[in-house]
Amino acid sequence: MIVGLLEQLNDHGGKVDVYKLSQALHFELDDLIPITEAAELLGFVKIESGDLEFRDLGRSVIDGDENAKKSIFRRQIMANVPLVNRITAELEREDDHRIGRERILKFLEYSFSPAESERQLNTVVDWARYAELFDYDHDADEFFLPETAETA
Repeated sequence: MIVGLLEQLNDHGGKVDVYKLSQALHFELDDLIPITEAAELLGFVKIESGDLEFRDLGRSVIDGDENAKKSIFRRQIMANVPLVNRITAELEREDDHRIGRERILKFLEYSFSPAESERQLNTVVDWARYAELFDYDHDADEFFLPETAETA
């Protein structure tokens, strides 16, 4: 969704009013705001006075091929999303490079409600999978490092 937002921003010349963008995309403003805030957190855009505008890094995402997009995204989530670093560090510490989902949910539930913990974890899984940092095995309910998938 973030890459799609950046593509839409590019189509609008690199700067657009968030409200007008929500209308053009047929999104409720409440549904668009979390996406714009995520793009801002990752350093791709800035939001100022209701306008969404590219940062240089956001332009790099749009201008890059798929591998470049993933590389930039990987770097930015590692730099700005502590939960990604925690999961990655725990995966690297385990001999089989696997950890259960419940382990991370318990950690999150020290600070957030169960519903918010699930939401945050699902977002992190989506981002990490896109960036090819780690993956998730639905059958085993575990996170794993992609390069270990065939040997696990």
